[in-house]
Amino acid sequence: MITILLLQISRLRYWLACATVIVTLSVYGRILQKSIAEVVDTSWVAVIVFVLLFLMLLLLYKKRKTHSIPKSLLILSCCLIVAGMGAVHYKYLVPVETLHFLVFFCYGWISAAVFGPFYGVVAVMAMAVGDEILQYYLPSRVGDLHDVLINSLSGLVGLVLRNKW
Repeated sequence: MITILLLQISRLRYWLACATVIVTLSVYGRILQKSIAEVVDTSWVAVIVFVLLFLMLLLLYKKRKTHSIPKSLLILSCCLIVAGMGAVHYKYLVPVETLHFLVFFCYGWISAAVFGPFYGVVAVMAMAVGDEILQYYLPSRVGDLHDVLINSLSGLVGLVLRNKW
């Protein structure tokens, strides 16, 4: 019982940290984005995000005690990650959206672990909408329905994968 409680507290700390990162990026993201763009081509940021996703996928596969995940799903996931990298390279995806995907994917994953599937969806949707409402009222940012969609889908992907793995 105590072990389960400690695990839940640990997960809650990760969830709060992820929520804090999202709010911080809402407020200071544009400044950070401009600073990074001066030093590095932003498509490299997207490549790094896809490499991190690939490494996370491999780590999750390795941690499974039983490899009940079909290898075809693993191969399909790897192909999607490589296709995403190609889409960024050919300017079909905005590199910043890949960062949105990574952050909200993690948020969805952790929300599912902390709150369960139903309330995890509520948490993801509330954060996606709340993030853009916050940006709407900031002078240097713009709240965008497109970002609500990207953030929501990213969080839901993380949530679904958390429940499947």
